[in-house]
Amino acid sequence: MPCCLQDREWGEQLESSLRVGDSPDVCLAMHAWRCADAIERLNAAFASRNQRLPVFISLRGTDLNEMLEAPETRDRVLGILTESSGIIVFHPSGREALCRIDAEWRDRIRVIRNGATLPRSSVDYRARLGIGAQETVFLSIAGLREVKRPLMVLPWLVELHDANRGAQAVSYLHVGPALEPDVSRAFHEFRGRHSWMRHLEHVPHAEIDSVIRCADVFIAGSRSEGMPHAVCEAMLGGLPMLLSDIEGHRAMAVPDIDALFFSTRDDFLRQARRLINEPELRAVLARNAMERARENASGNREAKEYLEFFETVLSETADNGRRRQGCRKTG
Repeated sequence: MPCCLQDREWGEQLESSLRVGDSPDVCLAMHAWRCADAIERLNAAFASRNQRLPVFISLRGTDLNEMLEAPETRDRVLGILTESSGIIVFHPSGREALCRIDAEWRDRIRVIRNGATLPRSSVDYRARLGIGAQETVFLSIAGLREVKRPLMVLPWLVELHDANRGAQAVSYLHVGPALEPDVSRAFHEFRGRHSWMRHLEHVPHAEIDSVIRCADVFIAGSRSEGMPHAVCEAMLGGLPMLLSDIEGHRAMAVPDIDALFFSTRDDFLRQARRLINEPELRAVLARNAMERARENASGNREAKEYLEFFETVLSETADNGRRRQGCRKTG
C-alpha cells in the first residue's frame, strides 16, 4: 500500500496511523522541501521499530530550481535525496542536473511527466462573473505566492486594458488561493482598483474546464516551475498560452508553435497584442497545445509509471537483501 505526502500535516496523520498498526509499504513525497519535516519524522518512527520505509521523492520545480541552490535549504534537501529509495523528475534535464550533483543517483532517478485530467463541465462562468461576450479574457490559475509572480503582470494588463476599448475590451480572471499573506494583500489591493480584474479563491476541479473555456488566453508568469498542472489543464482545454520564458515552461511547449513566451514587459505586451488581434494565431496555438498535452499529460500513464517504478525498486531491494543473506550463510 503506497501513501502520499504533500506537507508536514500529512506526516502527522501517517504517524497516527502507525500507532494503530496501519503501516504503508511505500511513501511518495510530492515535494522534497515542503515534506522535509514529514519525511524525517516518518523515517524516525520506522527506525524506532527497526524498520525502514521506502521513500520516493517527486522533485518539484521549486525544489530543483531554488531549494537545491539556496544555502539555507540545500543541505537538508540533499540529505533527503541521498536517503531516498527513488527520485522522480519531470524532464531529462532535471535528471542531468541531479547527476551533476551526485552521479551515483542516476540509477535511482526516473523521469515521469505530470499527468492531468480535465472533466467536461457546462457552467457559464462568463455569465456568472458578468463578463461581456466580446471581451478578451486573460486567465491565470495559481496560488497567490511569490514564485508564481501574480503581481508582475497586473500593471502590464492595465496597459493592455487602457489601449483596448469597445469590441476589444480586456478582462482578467485569476483563480487561486491566498498562500502568502504579503503577496495576497498586494494582489487584492491592486485588483480592487480595477473592476475588470476578477478573482476566484477556489473552483472545484469538476468546473475547471468551464473556467478555462470562459477565457481567451492563459497566462503563466512563474519564476520557477517543474511541470505545472494548471498549464497542462489549460493546454488540454484548448487555450493559447502566454508563458514566462523559463525552463519548466519551455519543456512543455515549443515557442511560436505551442505557445508564446515573454521575459520582459515589452515581450509581454507585444505577444499579448498579437493574441488579441490575431484570432488565427490563437486558434493555431490552442490546437497545437491541446495535441501536445494529450500526447504528454495522460493521467493514466503517469499513475502506471509511478507504480512500475515502485515495484522495480522494491523488487531490486528484495533481491539484494536475499543475495546478502545468502553470502552470510555461505561465508
